[in-house]
Amino acid sequence: MPGTTRGQIDELVGRFQQKRARTVIIMATGRDHPAIDASCVERLGEVLPYLPKGKGIDLIVNSDGGDASAAYHLASVLQWRSKDIVAFVPRKAKSAATLICLAAQQIRMGPLAELGPLDPQVSDPRDPHAKTSALNGYMGLNAVSAFYIRLYKALLATLKEESPLRVADAMSCAASVAAPAIQTLLKQSDPMDLGRFSQALRLGEQYGKRLLLNTGLLTSEEVDTTMELLVYEYPHHSFVIRADEARGVLKLPAIDGHDDVDDLALEIVEELEDGARFTAFPLPRKRKKKTATSTYGAEEKKTTKSSRQATSATAPQAG
Repeated sequence: MPGTTRGQIDELVGRFQQKRARTVIIMATGRDHPAIDASCVERLGEVLPYLPKGKGIDLIVNSDGGDASAAYHLASVLQWRSKDIVAFVPRKAKSAATLICLAAQQIRMGPLAELGPLDPQVSDPRDPHAKTSALNGYMGLNAVSAFYIRLYKALLATLKEESPLRVADAMSCAASVAAPAIQTLLKQSDPMDLGRFSQALRLGEQYGKRLLLNTGLLTSEEVDTTMELLVYEYPHHSFVIRADEARGVLKLPAIDGHDDVDDLALEIVEELEDGARFTAFPLPRKRKKKTATSTYGAEEKKTTKSSRQATSATAPQAG
């Protein structure tokens, strides 16, 4: 929220840590910081020495996404640091933010929370200043292929019914009529663009597979199926994936978050609507306190020594 101070965030995170007793990391983007990028990885490098290795991490995510390579870099480092990551998604973890959540042993999703497909966004060949899904190129090719097959079958059926041609001749004739139509459409496609789209899709797919396999929660076959669905099967990049679908269809470790900590996670991201990028709150180390026994023992020794010195000073000297 506008006017939010670091003290307010610290207070909310402090309450969160009192309930969870774990390191808290916030990955939030917004108006001031709209995307996950390399600066998030740099910030992680700055705080990494303060994150206890092997201890649990609570990752609070609220983002529309960003750079897939930066997201994977960040998530893989967190997996290296801890095998116990819980992702809290109070509202949204879309695109590259969904990729980050794949590093978690558990994904706690609030009532309004959503994940998103992992089809990367690339420069639109028709408008270099705009972005488009890398999947659009493949969907376009599929549409052209489907059009050709439908046209070919329709022509073949007509020729078989209404002409004396043999089947082989009818097939050749149907193909010769349908082929020019599809060739016209294919000429509008640049092989370089199609290659770029393919590379981007494989990049997101491979990153996701690595993160999921590292969790140890799914078999390699299940990982392949999950990533096939996330990258290739959703009709649009903005598709809403709620907890029940993430859990039932995608086999992700998603649960419905209804506890007090989930409410606190929502409060935290609402306070950070302008965007905080990457912020870490290591769990404060407990200071060792002297026990009553050790304190008493020290005082007792000090008193005994003083008494001996006083006795030595006042006692009569032997002649």
